[in-house]
Amino acid sequence: MILILLTWIYIALMTVPVGWALQRWTASMFTGQLAGEPGLLDSVMIGMAALSVYLGAFSLFFPIQASAHGIWWLVVAITGWSVHDELRHALKRSERRAHLFCNVGYTGIFLCMAVVLAYAVQQPQVYDSALYHVQSIRWITEYPAIPGLGHMHGRLAFNSHFFLLSAFFDSSWLGVPNGFALNSAIVLLLLWRIIGELSRSLALEASDDMVFYLALLTFSLFFLVKYVHSPTPDVFVASLVLWILVWLTRWKHAIKRERPGFNLETFKRKQQLRAAHSGYFITPVSLIFLAVTAKLSAAFAAFLIPLFLPFQWRNYLKIAAIGSVILLPFLIRNYVLSGWLVYPFPGIDLFSPDWKIPMEQVVAEKNFIECWSRAFAYDLSRTQAMTLLDWLPGWWARQELLWKVVLLLNAVSGPLALYYYRRLEPTFGQHKSWWIGAMLMNVAFWWVTAPDPRFAGGFLIGNAALTLQLVTYFNLTIYTVERFTKFAILGFVLLSVGLIGMKLRKISLHELWQPAPMAKVAARQYHHRAIPTWVPEVGERCFDCPIPCAPDLNERIKLRGKTIKEGFRIISD
Repeated sequence: MILILLTWIYIALMTVPVGWALQRWTASMFTGQLAGEPGLLDSVMIGMAALSVYLGAFSLFFPIQASAHGIWWLVVAITGWSVHDELRHALKRSERRAHLFCNVGYTGIFLCMAVVLAYAVQQPQVYDSALYHVQSIRWITEYPAIPGLGHMHGRLAFNSHFFLLSAFFDSSWLGVPNGFALNSAIVLLLLWRIIGELSRSLALEASDDMVFYLALLTFSLFFLVKYVHSPTPDVFVASLVLWILVWLTRWKHAIKRERPGFNLETFKRKQQLRAAHSGYFITPVSLIFLAVTAKLSAAFAAFLIPLFLPFQWRNYLKIAAIGSVILLPFLIRNYVLSGWLVYPFPGIDLFSPDWKIPMEQVVAEKNFIECWSRAFAYDLSRTQAMTLLDWLPGWWARQELLWKVVLLLNAVSGPLALYYYRRLEPTFGQHKSWWIGAMLMNVAFWWVTAPDPRFAGGFLIGNAALTLQLVTYFNLTIYTVERFTKFAILGFVLLSVGLIGMKLRKISLHELWQPAPMAKVAARQYHHRAIPTWVPEVGERCFDCPIPCAPDLNERIKLRGKTIKEGFRIISD
C-alpha cells in the first residue's frame, strides 16, 4: 500500500506542472489571451497525454528505464519553474474552495481511496494481463520497439500507449516492484472528480446533474475499481471517457448560467463564451486522442468534439494538429511492431517491410477477437456462421447482473433521447440528447465489432448514467434532489464499498508495503532458430515469465539479424 501511495504522488509530480503549462499555452493559442484558470485534476490528465507522446518517441530507440525518467524530470523542472507561482496560488485557492465539499463528500473520497488501495494491492487477475499485458510492459522496459515483435505473439503487436505509461510508472527495473499503480491512480482521480462535482452541485443547488453523478459514481465503483490491480487498458480508456463526460457536464453549467432563455442574442453570447473558453478544450481533445492510442475501439469518441467546440475551421485545424502530435508516435510504433499502420485493422495496407505480419494472420487476429466476444469459443468457423439469434442468448447469459442493467439502459437510451428532445428546455434536453447520440455511435461500433462490455465500458456506463438522468428529470425537484443526494451519496458509496469489500481477501503484512506479485507459471525454454523462447507448460499465459515468452512456438519465425533487438521476421514458404 505504501509503495502504491508513493507512486500516486510520483504520478502527480510528473504530470501536473506539464499539464498546467500546456493548458496555458493552448489557451493562448486558441484565444490569443489567457481565460480563466486550468484545473489541477485536469492538469494530471493533460500531463499524462504529453508523457505518452514523449514515451512513444523515446521507446522507438531506447527501453524505458532511468534515462527516460531523467529527461522527463528535466521537462517537468523547466515547465514547473515557469508556472510555479500560478501553481502555488492555485493550491491556495483550492483550499479556500474546499468549503463547497460537504462532509459526505469528504467521507466518499476517503472510502473510495480505501477501497481502491485494497484492490490495488491484490494479485492481477485479468486473464489478458497474464496473457500479454505484463509481457508487453516487460518488452518496453527491457528493449526499444522491436521490429516484427508481433510474430512472437500477435497480441504483443497491440500497441497501447497505456503500456508505455505503465512501464514508466513501474519500478520493477529498480528491483522494487510496485505493482501496476496507473489504473488505480486514474480511477481514484475519476472518483474524486465525480464526488467533487456532486458536492459542488449540492452547494450551488444545481440539481440537473446530481443523478448523473450518482450513477457514474456507483457504476465506476462496481465496474472499474475491481480491475485496478491489473494493467488492462480497458479500465484506463473507460476512465478517460467518463472524465470527458464529467468535464462536459461542468462546462455545460458554465454556458447555461450565462443567461436564461433561448434567443438570438443569448445564442450569440453563448457562442462567444464557448470561444473564450476554447483554450481549455485541450482537456477533452487530448483525452480523446490519448484514449485512441490506448485502445483503437475508442476512435469514435471523436464524435464528442462538436459538443464543446463551435465549428470554426481554424479551431478544428488546431485540434487536428494536437491530434497529429499525439497519434504520430502511436502510428510509428504500430509500423515497427507489426508492419501495419493500424494493427489489427487490415483495411490500411500501405507498407511492406520484411518484418510485416502476413495479411492472413492479421485477419485471423481480428476475427478471433470478434468471435470470442460474441460466443466465447475458439471455433472461429462455427462462430462466424452463427446468426444474431444463435449467439445472443448465450452472450446475454454470460453477462453479470449489473452489466445487464447497464446494457438495458443503453438499449432504451435512443428512443428516450428522441422522446425528450422536444419536451425539455434546449439547455438541457438538446444537450443530453446529442450527448446520448454521440455515445450511441460508439456503442454501435462496439456492438458490430467486439461486443464484450469491458471493451466499451466508458461509453456503456456513461450512456447508462445519461439515460437515468433523463428518466428522473421530470420527477425530482431541486429540493427533492438536494435532500435525496445528501443521503444517497453516502448510501451509494457505503453500499458499493460494502458489496465490493465482501470480495476482498485478507491483506497480508507484506502487502502493506507493496502489492502482491504476479502468479508464477511453470515454463520451459526452447532454442528455436537461435531464439531462446519460453513456453508455458500448461495453458497459454506467460504471467511474468522472462522474455521472450509465447503461448507456443512459431515454427516460421527467425531473427532479422544477430540479436533480438534487430527484430523478427517470417520465413517465406
